[in-house]
Amino acid sequence: SGLIDSPDTLRAVTRAFYKTLLFVLARATQQDFPDRWKSLRNLSTTYNVSQPFPIEWYSFLTGPSRDARDPLVRLVNVTYAIVEAYGLGGLDPVRAGPKHVCDVFQGVIAPSHELELLSQDEQLRQLTLTAYRYAWKLALDEVTVGEYESPDALKEALVELETSWYLGAEDGVWQQQMLAEKPNLLSLSVADDVYTCHILTLADQEVYVASLSEAAVKGLWAALNLELLYITNDDDERYSIQAHGSLLRNITTQSAEPPLGACLATTCLPLSCVPMRPTSC
Repeated sequence: SGLIDSPDTLRAVTRAFYKTLLFVLARATQQDFPDRWKSLRNLSTTYNVSQPFPIEWYSFLTGPSRDARDPLVRLVNVTYAIVEAYGLGGLDPVRAGPKHVCDVFQGVIAPSHELELLSQDEQLRQLTLTAYRYAWKLALDEVTVGEYESPDALKEALVELETSWYLGAEDGVWQQQMLAEKPNLLSLSVADDVYTCHILTLADQEVYVASLSEAAVKGLWAALNLELLYITNDDDERYSIQAHGSLLRNITTQSAEPPLGACLATTCLPLSCVPMRPTSC
């Protein structure tokens, strides 16, 4: 927790959500704007949403020729209000606390009558959840690194989230994305009132592969025979068991045949005797 349930982080999520929602829905409707979304009534005036509509960001994404009658504006206002106002009864999302953020991130939006608009439209619901998860990532960036200095930088960050990140619960889809070698994974969860943000980044892991000369191994074992059988040195700190970075002397010595080496495993197989009766032909 700490950073996750900080009021600054919660406020950053609320600010970023309007922008990420605009980004996601604008890209989703760029080629085709579904008629069912054009007919949505504007619900956002019922409750006073905590954030103003980001006019400058809207103009940057769509161009100055769009106006307030743009169905995209209404669509964004409706979905934003459903997540950040209606289910909360008009309560400020920051006051709703980290539980609200974690619930929405995991796909659980606070129930309300207006939620049916998302429940009956899986495509719009998934786009809304994607935008909220993007907002969470941007909020983390803002409180740890700082705000994005320009619309271009913000758009670049969102495009990277779209192409190189998977954000969601650690479920079957998370496992699939991991097996598909998604470059970055991010989850948000809660257990015993402790909120945890889990981030994984795909990276190369260097490993060392080595081989030992057969003569070197036999030489170490011969020295072990000399030390234990002829010199009879049974000191726990004797020379032959001291580590050596190149020869792996400690491991090599212990791998010798017992009783000189260390017995790594012992298996006792139960034996049973079955009396044989003579038979006649």
